[in-house]
Amino acid sequence: MSSRDSDLSILSTFINGKLQMIYITDKQGPIHTNQAAITDGAMAHDFLTNYQAQTQDVFLWAT
Repeated sequence: MSSRDSDLSILSTFINGKLQMIYITDKQGPIHTNQAAITDGAMAHDFLTNYQAQTQDVFLWAT
């Protein structure tokens, strides 16, 4: 993932078409978001909630 002043390298693992893991392997520059980050946990929860809504892939713990 890249923007004009940042770059993220991401490793993602899927099993049977469902996301199992996302890992940021390299980060250069600031991470840009549309919302102010409260905590890393809140950012992760928001991401998983949005992922679930877009893919209909149910995470039992992301509710």
